[in-house]
Amino acid sequence: MNLGDRRKLATLLLAGVSALAITACGSSSSGGAGSGGGTTALEKGAPLNILSIGDTTGPLKLYGEEHLHGLEAAVAYYNSKGGIDGHELVVTHQSSNGDPTTATSVLVKEMSADPGKYTMVDAGAEAAEAAALIPTLKRYPVLGLALSDASEQCATDAESECPNFFGLEGTLTLPETAAADFMKSKGLKKVGILEEAIDFTESETGPMEAALEKDGIDVTTVSYPESSVDLTSQVSQLKGAGVEGIFVEALGAPVGYAVKARAKLGWQVPIVFDIAGSAADITKLAPVQYLKDETYQDIYTSVSPPTPFEGVEEMKKFFPGGKFGEVPNNTPGKGWDEIVVLASAIEQAEGSTSPQDLIKALNEPDAATKSNPLYVTAREIGWSPENHENNFMSSEDFRVVPVGPLVEGEIVPFGQE
Repeated sequence: MNLGDRRKLATLLLAGVSALAITACGSSSSGGAGSGGGTTALEKGAPLNILSIGDTTGPLKLYGEEHLHGLEAAVAYYNSKGGIDGHELVVTHQSSNGDPTTATSVLVKEMSADPGKYTMVDAGAEAAEAAALIPTLKRYPVLGLALSDASEQCATDAESECPNFFGLEGTLTLPETAAADFMKSKGLKKVGILEEAIDFTESETGPMEAALEKDGIDVTTVSYPESSVDLTSQVSQLKGAGVEGIFVEALGAPVGYAVKARAKLGWQVPIVFDIAGSAADITKLAPVQYLKDETYQDIYTSVSPPTPFEGVEEMKKFFPGGKFGEVPNNTPGKGWDEIVVLASAIEQAEGSTSPQDLIKALNEPDAATKSNPLYVTAREIGWSPENHENNFMSSEDFRVVPVGPLVEGEIVPFGQE
């Protein structure tokens, strides 16, 4: 993965069944003009159209495809049961090629051609693209869902800035809190943060420093440029500072450089990789002998067995083409959860598919909507009128585990194979 692709993946992190009707990129969905949501509820038995916009052809197509496949799996799951409240789900996917401008152009073209066609827009897995779509989504009577919106306004002034858009991700402080608590549980008194100088990882540093300090742990932070291919000097600085453990903020290859530097220095202190470093199979980024002792990763709870979410097993059953597990299951899980959220909102709205009724339901989620057992990435998902980030995600939705290989979308720590 080159530097440009790794930058794009950082924005991502801010992030087969006959009943499924999926159209090819650039084509239109079945159902015809005027058959979808608009300002009124669908007629009984009418198809429910979903527009999915995301990168399935560009440099991060693996992650975009996995997000889309998770959404497709959920569509197949509900369609196998007769749809949602009798409405067959129909998806039109358009690739943004990883470009926010293209994503916006696609949205304008589709919605301008038939503003009432779609009940929901999936704004994809890349936060930058989702953020770019928000101002345009406001112009149309449609519900928007995505991994994250990367927009502070959605967390503080959602009623005016993001009235019909909801992000499934919670605050960035949550995985850092889990990591800091893990450090405390190991009795560490001084921790070093090894920070890659890119936007996403830099955004983690403040919350991680605060979480460590709250746990009574002193912090030393050392930064390195994203072009680095050897981190021995930076790790040596932390060793000289007397830290007792390292929190590595890295994306891709630097994960391997960090553990290689620790081994080169003969310094076997605990090392924990952040949520970005854990977005891939770490065992493919560094020699296994460097990873089996005191090496950990901060991950979504659903990514470590035994997984407590029944939705994971259902997602596996309906995954298109049977190719599940190329990335940790939280990536397709966000696409899956979007459809579960849609189904929950329709049920809460007593069968209404009107965007206004769905938005009202998500602004005031009932217990069944917040705690749907089919959710994959969090125990609870929900919002308020003021905050359209997931208010109910908690640090318990993340855990720190020993590094291990990725098997069917789950991290299986060494020693637990």
